[in-house]
Amino acid sequence: MVKSYLRYEPGLAFGVIASIDSKITYDPSGLHLLAPALDKLAAWNLKQGFASKTFSPSSRSSHALAVTSVAASPSSSSTSVTGFSSLSPLSWTSSSLLHNSDIFLLFQIASGHADGSIRLWDCKKATCEATLNGHKSAVTALRYNHLSSLLASGGKDCDVTDLVFLDSGKKLVTCSKDKFIRVWDLEMQHCIQIVTGHHSEVWSLDVDQKERFLVSGSADTELRFFWIRTNAEMVENESKWEILKQFGEIQRQNKDRVATLRFNKSGSLLACQVAGKSVEIYRVLDDVESMRKAKRRLHRKKEKVMAKAMVGDDENGGLVDSLSSQELQHPTVAVSDMFKLLQTLRASKKICSIAFCPNVPKVGLATLSLSLNNNMLETHLIDTDKISKLYSIELHGHRSDIRSVTLSSDNDLLMSTSHNAVKIWNPSTGVCLHTIESGYGLCSSFVPGNRYALVGTKSGALEILDVGSGSSIEVIEAHAGSIRSIVPIPDDNGSVSSCGFVTGSADHDVKFWEYQLLQKPVNVSFLDMQTIFYC
Repeated sequence: MVKSYLRYEPGLAFGVIASIDSKITYDPSGLHLLAPALDKLAAWNLKQGFASKTFSPSSRSSHALAVTSVAASPSSSSTSVTGFSSLSPLSWTSSSLLHNSDIFLLFQIASGHADGSIRLWDCKKATCEATLNGHKSAVTALRYNHLSSLLASGGKDCDVTDLVFLDSGKKLVTCSKDKFIRVWDLEMQHCIQIVTGHHSEVWSLDVDQKERFLVSGSADTELRFFWIRTNAEMVENESKWEILKQFGEIQRQNKDRVATLRFNKSGSLLACQVAGKSVEIYRVLDDVESMRKAKRRLHRKKEKVMAKAMVGDDENGGLVDSLSSQELQHPTVAVSDMFKLLQTLRASKKICSIAFCPNVPKVGLATLSLSLNNNMLETHLIDTDKISKLYSIELHGHRSDIRSVTLSSDNDLLMSTSHNAVKIWNPSTGVCLHTIESGYGLCSSFVPGNRYALVGTKSGALEILDVGSGSSIEVIEAHAGSIRSIVPIPDDNGSVSSCGFVTGSADHDVKFWEYQLLQKPVNVSFLDMQTIFYC
């Protein structure tokens, strides 16, 4: 005999501003910030604080369609899919997918999803133009080339953590959890260089706008920089396959692992986001400033050597002559001469991802946006001497984990609790009706009639809320421990009545309560009828 059962599927998700497990980015115009919100992608107008457009792959919410990565086309050139190819070294089952395209779309957006699919969106119409399938698991990295003619993707099935195009899209650089950086020739579709040096998983890399430097970061305490060599710079005795040449290392200020590395559009700033609450901003000096700084460094070195020589150490005399004749005239620029720590941005909560705005601000050096793990978006203005917050989007959703949800008897209202707030929602539209300050709510329930609500807190207090006005009426010290559950007492027919309710607490007590309707000074109160003690 076949048993019938009810199947429940996600119907509606609301109150989400930015997902924790995905990265944000700007659209090419710099007017909107693209933030994944579960299986949707929202384009936020930061100045006005609302989502101007929402990209949704399906009418129903699904965990398999959760957005895990996003990329925006840097130009409005021809883009649409005609096919893809896979790059596979011996140690990987699959790697980055290259997607070619040839249909005109204005400001196209690509989103990678948890099921391994990639969707191409028309930003103007907010419609899905194509769906690409090739990865077996979640897409972890997406990047367009400068001409928007190629799209590269990496996934968890190949442990690719980040990727970037080089040489006008002729080469591709990938990093992964195997501690290696690989350079690919896209015409031959083979790996032409493997760069070692990192002692742990490489989590991110990026290239400046002029393609002079490549920077990579891992759990190591330093950032590694590489010169990017072109065909014109090749020397006879050097291999033509050596695209990346070691430039140097810079010690990071923070000991947490690197999460994201990004240059701004002009290449004058480098942001290093760690898996914590801080972002280190580095200033990229031009050739003149770098040469001047290198000369000062050598002069200081010469003065130290000469001071030791004056003390009586004659062995340093040859070193002084060497510094005077060779290096002081044409010093070799080190990575520390070109990259200088400018500012350190510290957020109130853990940072999930960062994105530079492509537009240059009227005041300051650049604009940097952050997504935080408390369901917020922040935008900061970076200047030479300070970092100031410009915008913050913290609408609707809770700032911490949701501990309980309760529907009213007529299903017209939904109540959710967290560590410091209770929110009343319209479940049909997803609109937040009220936000009420409260204690650490662990459980909740509507009072029959749906005019009032109960919240059991971690401190053992029982809070009475007025649903209509969105205010707290009374707080009763009900238990000595945290209240874990609130259950209405049913009547003889099994339906919820207005008799009272039962609370269970961590103090091993179960208490029965009855309702008392009062006119003044409060609208409703409760009387403890009976207490049962459990040992």
